[in-house]
Amino acid sequence: MSDKRRDERDAFWDLSTLVPSGKKRPTLESFIQPQPPVEYRVEQGAAPAAPPSDNRLHFEEKTSDVTTYSPADNPFISRVTVTRTTGRGSYYRQYLYDAQRLLALNPPSAPYVPFYSFAPQYSQLTPAQLAFYLGWRTSVRRGTFDVQVSESYLYLYAYELLNLGGVLIDAQEALHSLCDLWCAYAAQFPSVHPYFTDWVADFALVHGLSCPSDRLKPVLHRVFSCGTRFPEFYLGMLGGEPTSDHAPLLIALLSHYDWHTSMYAKGIHAAELEKHLPQSMIGIFQDLYRSGNLQWKPGSTECMNRAAFCGAVWGHDTRYNLQILYEPIRNMGEWMEPITAAVKYSENCLRARLGIRSRLSVRGLTESHRRILDAYYRVVLPKTVAPAAVPAKPAYEALYDAPEGKLDATQAASIERLSWENTKKLVPDEPPTEEASAQAAHPDGGVPVAPLCGIPMQQESDPKSALTYCLESDNIGQSSPLPESVSFLSAVAAGDATGGVGTIRADVLADQINTEFCERIGDVVLERDDVGYRLIEDYREDVERWLSSKTEK
Repeated sequence: MSDKRRDERDAFWDLSTLVPSGKKRPTLESFIQPQPPVEYRVEQGAAPAAPPSDNRLHFEEKTSDVTTYSPADNPFISRVTVTRTTGRGSYYRQYLYDAQRLLALNPPSAPYVPFYSFAPQYSQLTPAQLAFYLGWRTSVRRGTFDVQVSESYLYLYAYELLNLGGVLIDAQEALHSLCDLWCAYAAQFPSVHPYFTDWVADFALVHGLSCPSDRLKPVLHRVFSCGTRFPEFYLGMLGGEPTSDHAPLLIALLSHYDWHTSMYAKGIHAAELEKHLPQSMIGIFQDLYRSGNLQWKPGSTECMNRAAFCGAVWGHDTRYNLQILYEPIRNMGEWMEPITAAVKYSENCLRARLGIRSRLSVRGLTESHRRILDAYYRVVLPKTVAPAAVPAKPAYEALYDAPEGKLDATQAASIERLSWENTKKLVPDEPPTEEASAQAAHPDGGVPVAPLCGIPMQQESDPKSALTYCLESDNIGQSSPLPESVSFLSAVAAGDATGGVGTIRADVLADQINTEFCERIGDVVLERDDVGYRLIEDYREDVERWLSSKTEK
């Protein structure tokens, strides 16, 4: 294509040819009337004014104030510098105006209307949604959190507390309301954890407030699992020797296993787990601290710069930036596995006390930690044997009751004598049985035999338990254990989950062992876990005694 032809085709897109010659081309600024900048501030107690008409976005900012302080109640934070940067515009200015206008309203509850928005604002609500939100907010302000609500309403109220806290709402009151909102709906909406974790820390640091640890107890264990940028803010309580208040936080910090996800953490056993699992771990944390193995701070200092309230709708012209000089929490990776094993073992002990047969797989538990946990449950929750239920007496048995009256020994002897005479007439003489011969050979008393199960009755001087006698007897059950089964059980008891055989063979041998022990003691002794099989600890002593007797034979 020739240059001339190419120039003609390109000239088609030149819009300047449409403007008459001699006139200046219009610009975007020529369609916008210039307006003087308007300062938009919220004064304490002042009536809300209409938002200014300047809808242009401005990027000119200036630093208006810098505040520096050192928190007295957090040993991890050395210094906090709060920088307030003021600009001349905000995209969410309308939200701030609406929040001021609706702040004083406390209407009664209204029917629930679902609502969803990625960045909730009052202007997005329909009249029905606004009526529900204001009624729900009234209930929340009074401490009632059992009203059905959508997640977007939570964010809308959180934005209100962040924007008006320290301005039209007392900063401490706004922080407490934010924490109560988080704790009340954390279980229903777990996706709020990452946002509220950062917002609570930012709001407290901006206004120089302490971490409200007492109000955050229900959600403190989620602080480390939700990926917070600054966990040291919530670790301010860890200054010295661990106490009962520290246990939930330390379990969340040092354990890979979250016991809140256990199938028994909800329902009839939830209260027992909530009470005893943290309490049982206090002794372990204190032992680690006193031995010098649990040191909170590494001795090095780091500096963090972060913008406050990221992810929240912010209607002010002022922006807050935080510069935090702090000592990060020391890496406790070496104690993660032992603490995880201790938490699982503690839950196993509690399950045993509650009559739950299933157990968690525990690996890496130290002997000292095992003794501490055993001592706690031995003192606080000793094992109790429930009395056997006595079946109700059938009504017809009353017909066979002996008549009331005094016993006559003479008449009883006469009845017995007549009975033996009739027996001799009706039953012919027979040769003595082996049992009768054995009884005659031991007139001082043989071992009586129980009529149903064939287990000899125990004498008072016999120190063995009935379970031990069942294990040592080879006359109970229809099958006898094979040498391979005995070897497999011995390996599993020693800690080898696969028993030294393949998976399929392990299933066969475990089934044989459990069948054998069901016939002997009425219960299985091997449980399946993620790796292979494990011995139920309640039967370890008796099984090892039985294995020892098989080895001796």
